[in-house]
Amino acid sequence: MSTALYSYAVLLPFVGQDTALRQLCGIAGRRVRIVHVAELAVAVSKVPRTEFNRKALSRHMEDLPWLEATTRVHRSTVDALARHTSVLPLRVATVHRDQERLAAMVAEHHQHYADALTSLAGHREWQVTVYALPAAHRLTPPSPRGTGSEEPFVPVHAHSAEAGANQRKALTVAYRLHKALAAMAAASRRDPQAGARLTDEPGTTVTSTAYLVHQGKSEAFTRLVEHAAAKTPGVKIELAGPGACISFDPTGKPS
Repeated sequence: MSTALYSYAVLLPFVGQDTALRQLCGIAGRRVRIVHVAELAVAVSKVPRTEFNRKALSRHMEDLPWLEATTRVHRSTVDALARHTSVLPLRVATVHRDQERLAAMVAEHHQHYADALTSLAGHREWQVTVYALPAAHRLTPPSPRGTGSEEPFVPVHAHSAEAGANQRKALTVAYRLHKALAAMAAASRRDPQAGARLTDEPGTTVTSTAYLVHQGKSEAFTRLVEHAAAKTPGVKIELAGPGACISFDPTGKPS
């Protein structure tokens, strides 16, 4: 069977990678392996070329269930790798015909990848989402599940006096919390479309922001979020992470 290489991320080689990859399965349950290119490496899986050529991928990208499942596996694979080393995620469905073409891609962008990985070393990404709860909704402090900007947070029309009060409170909490978290983070990035996304969570999404946090500050960062979540009735604060730095490319170029 003719195969291609599905690429998850460019990364720095790390000690014990064979052991770390032994139980890691990627796209379509395929084994994840490392391809070394100069002093960098790329995490890949061999996939059937007939299912991942340009025509097939064009068809897949219009298949929402396929795209959601693939994105989920891609993200979980990148997060697993990020527990061991600096990782620069590649776009979902990045496929190379063979190892030679993969090496050519890395060589072309080598300086960009090397600079980005150096900047991300020792950092992880945390996601903080603030919700304004609906009227009469009470919530105990949430457990973690598991982009910055000083742009104003945009409210959504409230349906009652209590809901409106929760909305205003959530906006204030989100702004103050962001200022405190951004001061601890190396970078932050707010999702401008967070309020428009469908969610299973109760209430209205006020803001969702990713923070690039050095591992040495992670404990203080999470403690600050959990403290804010415990003392704000009418507002839910959700913390997700730590994960790979998917929202950040320090060089300002797309992955």
